[in-house]
Parts: sequence; structure tokens; C-alpha cells
Amino acid sequence: MTSQKQPSNGTRTYMINGDYIKFHTVFKDGTEIIEEYGLYSEELESRRVKKLSMTGKEIWETEVGEGPRIKSNDDFLIKENENNPIFIRKDSSSDFQWRIRNLIGNSDNFMVECDKDKQEIVIRSKNKKYFKRFCIPDLKRLNILLDENLMKVNFMNNTLVISYKKPEEVLKKENEVLNEIRKIRSEIKKNPDAKYDPGCKNQ
Repeated sequence: MTSQKQPSNGTRTYMINGDYIKFHTVFKDGTEIIEEYGLYSEELESRRVKKLSMTGKEIWETEVGEGPRIKSNDDFLIKENENNPIFIRKDSSSDFQWRIRNLIGNSDNFMVECDKDKQEIVIRSKNKKYFKRFCIPDLKRLNILLDENLMKVNFMNNTLVISYKKPEEVLKKENEVLNEIRKIRSEIKKNPDAKYDPGCKNQ
């Protein structure tokens, strides 16, 4: 593991596990973000963010990738029905992308629109069996407003796919991380037997 400077008053460390690299970013306000990338594919596999609940309890929220299918509810566990709609975000290099699986009906049954007042994307079905609204945290962190012209919607095999073209500001931030991955990959190639110290100091 090593440490790197992170914009916006934070420090980023990384750990390599096989073909994956995990970044852990800690900001001065206490916010933490854990991201896992393919070391060679350079794809963002998952992102989790630590937030405070209404009761002040720390919780980890999944922004990208599939979250746990079993949820804890105090003294017992609740397992989600596999036939229920499943909402997953998995981005491409050029687009934010969400997939909602196990939806019943055809493409005409679903409406997707931008709520400019709340800065959220809203999904609703005409048969009133599905409703969801969500934001794009990446845009909020950079104070970028939603633009419905950047959004595309497709429906196939009971799966609704929503794509949103990444603005240049987002691509620039992502390229900073990708460049770090390439530097690390270059270091590994030069010295494949190097060991990474988990007790690194922040820079």
C-alpha cells in the first residue's frame, strides 16, 4: 500500500489484490470513499461511500457495483427476493450507466425523466408497479447540473438501461485516477516482487 495526494483536502491510499487495485480516500470532513478498479482493465468495479444515517450511525452506501443482497435489520437478516427489480450501476469509460433488471412489461410502460428541481433522475412505470428516483453523486461532488440531453434509455429482456454521458469535468477527474493506475502498473512491471507497506504515512 502507498499514499498519494488527493484533491479537496483528502488523502488516498491504495492496496493491490491480484488483478484489482483498491483506493481508499479519506477527506478532512470524515467522508471516506473506497473504490476498486481492474488493475489492467482500468474499469471501476465498485465504489462505496461512508455516510451518517439519520440517527448518526455510520453506514456504507454502494454507489457503483452490486451491494449486499442480504440486509441487516437490527436483530435479524432480510434476504431480498431474487424476482424483485434489481438496481445496479456499472459505468463504461464514457457513460454513467444503470441497469434495472427483472422489470415486467415493455418499453412503453416505463418513463425516465430528469427532475431539475431536485437534480435527480426519476423512473416510473405506467402500471405504477415501479418507481425510483436517484441522483448522480459524481455530478453533485463537482456541482454539475443534470442535462437531460446527455441521457439515453433502452429496454431489452426485462432490463431498463439508463446511460448518461460523462461531462468533461468528470472525465478529467477519472483520468487522474487512471494515470495513477498506469504509473503503479509500470512500477509493478519494473519490480514485480516489490512488497507494499500497509503502514504507510500520509503525504
